[in-house]
Amino acid sequence: MPLGPMNGKNFATSMSPWVVTLDALEPFRVSNSIPQKPLASYLEDDGKGSYDISLQVEVIVGGASTVTCRSTTKDSLYWNPRQLLAHQAIGGCGLASGDLLATGTVSGMAEDARGCLLETTWAGKKPMTMAGGGQRGYLEDGDVVRFTALAGKIDGDDGVGFGECVGELTTADPL
Repeated sequence: MPLGPMNGKNFATSMSPWVVTLDALEPFRVSNSIPQKPLASYLEDDGKGSYDISLQVEVIVGGASTVTCRSTTKDSLYWNPRQLLAHQAIGGCGLASGDLLATGTVSGMAEDARGCLLETTWAGKKPMTMAGGGQRGYLEDGDVVRFTALAGKIDGDDGVGFGECVGELTTADPL
């Protein structure tokens, strides 16, 4: 099944405060990933449809930050934005300015490039040691998650930032 469920708007979605235009990303355009099997014709894209965007995820517990993922869309994003748009539209679902498309988890092959805590901890079986002490197999109430992204040099001023996307887990309301 290509592209998974694309749950961009229906499950606990957060957005950074910045909107980055395609014009701003143009200098960071890269070639698509090589498909692992033949694609449906509407998904074929032999151009530079992806972007080189560095991503970082941190879990903050008691004020101490632990980086849980460093990944890049260049190395980890199987479907490029043009393919996501084509897949969304082919089923008759209209698109409008402001609509969200979910890329899926941006996970790389390296151990520090696993895009979510579920992958990093092998579904909680190998808890991660946190910077402030203790371990996490899963997120807990009070944990803060911070996502940052930058197209271009991660250690310089030559890139385009996406701002921070920060969320805190709170105790669920009783039913």
